[in-house]
Amino acid sequence: MPDFPEDLQLQRFLRNEPRTDGGTYQGKSVVVESYSTDQLLDPIEGLRDVYGILKPVEPFGMHILPAVAHYHSQRRGDWQCGLISSAPPGMEIYGGVASFAGCIQYSTNVDCIAHALNQRFALAAKIATAVLYVHKSLRSNTVLMFERADARSSRKFPNALGEPFLSGFMYARPNHAGSWQAKNPLFPDEFDIYRHPDRRGHQPAARFSMCHDVYSLGVILLEIGLWRRAESAIQLQTSSPDRTPSPDCESSPEEPDKVLAKRAQNLKESLVNIAQSLRVNMGQKYQNVVMMCLNIGENEEIGSEKYIKRVLEKVEDLSLAMH
Repeated sequence: MPDFPEDLQLQRFLRNEPRTDGGTYQGKSVVVESYSTDQLLDPIEGLRDVYGILKPVEPFGMHILPAVAHYHSQRRGDWQCGLISSAPPGMEIYGGVASFAGCIQYSTNVDCIAHALNQRFALAAKIATAVLYVHKSLRSNTVLMFERADARSSRKFPNALGEPFLSGFMYARPNHAGSWQAKNPLFPDEFDIYRHPDRRGHQPAARFSMCHDVYSLGVILLEIGLWRRAESAIQLQTSSPDRTPSPDCESSPEEPDKVLAKRAQNLKESLVNIAQSLRVNMGQKYQNVVMMCLNIGENEEIGSEKYIKRVLEKVEDLSLAMH
């Protein structure tokens, strides 16, 4: 396993995703994802597998950043694994916001224009394109946003939406590979809202499969339609903590499994209820796509890749209809 590259220069900390940095490697712009080895199921072999899979990807066709190098080294007294990915040619990451989550947060904090439907449909289709590989940590923080470096200000964020590229593949595994059967203790609780109910809690009821990525995609599509973080939307929907659990509040390990399962189901039902309002701003067809994702069950597991392709076709049709 290669050591930390001497010609890797980390230049900028990207907000909203603490494990991701910008930088340069061999004179080219890169994105660097670093993880403690304790955060990965099989850090050495897993990193090699992910690197081998992502090295040949075509960024603009797949909306995934191609890997150019990886490392395993001891830094600041801690053993770390890192994946170095090439930034898309001619593009730069959004200054200050970096991820799709950052875009939404910026729009919430600043008086920002509402983006046109065609831009939001296109964003949804591009993110769905990237979810054809089992990802496992899909959320709005792992969608990095890029824009053309030479674009006019009117074509840059917040005036326009750029190109999304999926990151965070260090947790990704093929369907046949191993999976955390117990909850990873170092996985941030604040992202629990993106997990399928069967994958929440301290002892998830099911091994990870692609249908769980479909559910996570549905939460992101919901956020695109609302242009609001799902967590924030739930907090607006209910003022009673007993009605819906706060997505960033994890129950104690001693809490009975039935209670945890009920809380997970309540959270899903809240998202489904919120999604029923999407037809007002995004149209009935878009709402149907989001509901299709949020209501996916284990019975769709065998054909989950086809399921994602169906979702992608429906969102692409909406995007094309706006041109």
